[in-house]
Amino acid sequence: MPFKQSDRSKNKPQSQAWAERLDTWFRHRTIVILLVLFAFCVATVTTITRPLLDLWHLYSTDIRWRENEYHKLSLLHGGMAISKVQEIMGVPIFVGSLDVSRKQSAGDITERMTESVYPGRDYWVQALHNADGAVQLIAVTSCDSSFSPSFPLSGREITLNHTTLADATGDQISWHPYALQGANHFYYYDVIPAGPPTYKVYFVGIDDACNASRDFPGLASSEGALDPRELAALIPFRRQSTPNTYAETSPLFEPVLKNNTLRVGVSLLLVRSVQQ
Repeated sequence: MPFKQSDRSKNKPQSQAWAERLDTWFRHRTIVILLVLFAFCVATVTTITRPLLDLWHLYSTDIRWRENEYHKLSLLHGGMAISKVQEIMGVPIFVGSLDVSRKQSAGDITERMTESVYPGRDYWVQALHNADGAVQLIAVTSCDSSFSPSFPLSGREITLNHTTLADATGDQISWHPYALQGANHFYYYDVIPAGPPTYKVYFVGIDDACNASRDFPGLASSEGALDPRELAALIPFRRQSTPNTYAETSPLFEPVLKNNTLRVGVSLLLVRSVQQ
């Protein structure tokens, strides 16, 4: 009797049939499967990277923000275009005009200039520019003792709220004072006259618009040589005081400073109007 294969042996195992069906299904839907896998990968990467980006934003804005602001301030210089200052600092919060006298070989002349004041995070920037848009004076005033940008000064480097006035500008041969002591406000600056290599005038001092100490000995004169008593009073003041303001002029621009005709740094009155 010939041997007959049973029906069960003719049928393939159920697992193998399912495998073949699954293979056929995948072959006909390759593109769909790849798109689903791609979407899954994108979603996974987004889920992982979003917290990392949030952490980086937090680090940049709340932890490393001072370094970012220091870099911005290092780009500001006397002589640059006011449009460049606005590109760096944004729109000024205060704008006004004033007459500024400058020294020239033929005699002093007076120019109408525009003052622009820019708010920063724990600091202010003051810029004076002429009708051509050239910045003739730019000043940075720190409003917090922990905000300490650095600036080059006659071959040295000064750091606001850190370097003392005595360390910043040296002995009295190389600078002269520019100061005002009023009933409600005061300022004091060591002024380094124009000379090589930049031919800029530099101001390093204290602007009381930003919580500056009022421990100031006072001066009978605000410019030029000091008498011995005034110089003796300034010695301990300059050794103990750290400047909160740095300013520089454009090359070859030497302002007339007699009778406190020029306000260097942001005005206390403007700061008060914002704080109210």
